Amino acid sequence: GIIAIGALGTLAGQILVTAPVAIIAAVQYFTTINQPMPPAPAK
Repeated sequence: GIIAIGALGTLAGQILVTAPVAIIAAVQYFTTINQPMPPAPAK
C-alpha cells in the first residue's frame, strides 16, 4: 500500500538523480579515453 508506493517513489527519485550523473560521467570518460594521450605529469 502506502509503504510500497513510498519505497517505489524513493527508488524512482534515486534513479532520476543518479541516471544523469552516470550519463555525464560516462560521456566524460569516453571523451577522455578517445582523446590523444596527454604527456604524463612528471612525479
